[in-house]
Parts: sequence; structure tokens; C-alpha cells
Amino acid sequence: MRTLLAQLDSSALSTRDFADLHGMSVKTIYWWRSELRRRDQERNVDFIEVDIRSDRAISASQTFEIVLTNDLRIVVPPAYDDDDLRQLIAAVSQC
Repeated sequence: MRTLLAQLDSSALSTRDFADLHGMSVKTIYWWRSELRRRDQERNVDFIEVDIRSDRAISASQTFEIVLTNDLRIVVPPAYDDDDLRQLIAAVSQC
């Protein structure tokens, strides 16, 4: 939908003509524009970089939890894979 809205914005067509051309209602276009703005605002959350420097390493048997906005929680099991965790966090940040 973002691609379609970008095409609409760069076209010389009215919203009505663009909607007709793509077989959708004007109301649908306006709803999606509003919804995507809302989602973008939710994503604009400041993250705090955490740099842990301690002589005490995290135990291989220790589970820990990352709490994100809207009470979204990522529970990290013992013996997790660093790359998998990075991919998960990247995917979640796209939501």
C-alpha cells in the first residue's frame, strides 16, 4: 500500500481517478494513508543504547527478557544464537 500511495503522490491524477484506475474506493486510500501515518508514529520511538560492561558475564543457563513498546516482550532463552536474536529484533522493529 505504501508503494501505491507513493505512486498516487507522484502522479498527476486526483485521488478519485487513481482509486478508479486501481479498482479501489477513495475511502480505502484515505484509510490506508491514515493507518500508515499512525504506524509510522508508533515506530518513532527513541531507543536507548545499552552497553553492559561488567566482569560478570551472562550465564549460559540464564534466560532474560527484552520489553519493547506496547508491552511487547522478547524472551531470550539460554544458549540463544546472536544472529537469530539480531534478526528477530530487526523484524520486530519493522512492525
